[in-house]
Amino acid sequence: MNVMAFDVWRTLKVATSELRVVSGKQKVRFLVYILHTICITSMIVACAVISDSSSTPIPKEYQPGFGMHNKCWFNRRKSLIVFFAAPIGVVLFLNLLFFVLTARLISNSPPLYSMRLANSQQRQKRNFKLYIRLSLLMGLSWISSFIATFVDHVFLWYIFVLLNSLQGLFIFICFSCNAKVYTFIKSRYFRKKSHTISSNLTASSKPYSSQ
Repeated sequence: MNVMAFDVWRTLKVATSELRVVSGKQKVRFLVYILHTICITSMIVACAVISDSSSTPIPKEYQPGFGMHNKCWFNRRKSLIVFFAAPIGVVLFLNLLFFVLTARLISNSPPLYSMRLANSQQRQKRNFKLYIRLSLLMGLSWISSFIATFVDHVFLWYIFVLLNSLQGLFIFICFSCNAKVYTFIKSRYFRKKSHTISSNLTASSKPYSSQ
């Protein structure tokens, strides 16, 4: 999510401030994003696993205790904060920063598209929808996990699991369930079907008309 947040902000910044499309080698940028994601997450996981070893001089309360009580999760609160809450907090802070910067770019963008809208209320409605989509893409729903870690209440953990399990559904609804997609599906499938039916009816009526 952090990579996506950065890429959305960078793309909009180049498009609005420099009035050009992001150029360069897309494959190279994609590989850099992959390496960044894999390396950072692997380092955090490796540190957590190494600290869980009995031979390390790390205090026991900071050792995750993986596998204790038949749980494949953190079994000590301080280790949960260090290896889970703290990294998420950093990522959420960066994502929130990119979200604010991106929202400012959208609100301050030249009114090329806004000129087509009737009034400011429609522009605000359009911007609000964009902000909702951005928050989903940038993973701001993970704020619930950050809150659940510190409050440590079962109900909050259920909210976190529910929000992040349905995140793909939320993104699908926001980006795919719109008038443009509906019009495309309708023109692609339903009109073709109706055209086929009308063609068959026309073909079947020809023998009678010839008689």
